[in-house]
Amino acid sequence: MTNAIFTEYVNLKQEVESKTARLRDLAKQIAAVADFPEGKNTAHAVEAGYNFTIQRKENVRWDQKKLATCRADFGDDLFFKLFGWKYEPNTKILNGFFETGDPSQIGMVLDARTVSPGAPQISFEAIEQAGEV
Repeated sequence: MTNAIFTEYVNLKQEVESKTARLRDLAKQIAAVADFPEGKNTAHAVEAGYNFTIQRKENVRWDQKKLATCRADFGDDLFFKLFGWKYEPNTKILNGFFETGDPSQIGMVLDARTVSPGAPQISFEAIEQAGEV
């Protein structure tokens, strides 16, 4: 085997990782200055000849021990309407529970949840200039 392809692979991999990190940083900067409408996670911007769509994301993690406590308190009937056997939420039903459920039970569930900002997703398309085909 030739050493050159391995060297090129390592160099290219490092370059891609570096550029990916820079893209992540730029996406955070764009999301920080984007004008998100109240209560919305999607913003739009026209800049540098492109129409951008910026979407905020969240990462949600669930504390399994705290969810086990919720299950013991709620009982299986209610708990398994909200979560599957792996204690993964049924988001649609869980959101309804947050709106109408018992406040003390809602508090227990919220205590088991950790929400952190995710990497913003950004897409763009070139704006067609008048006279272009």
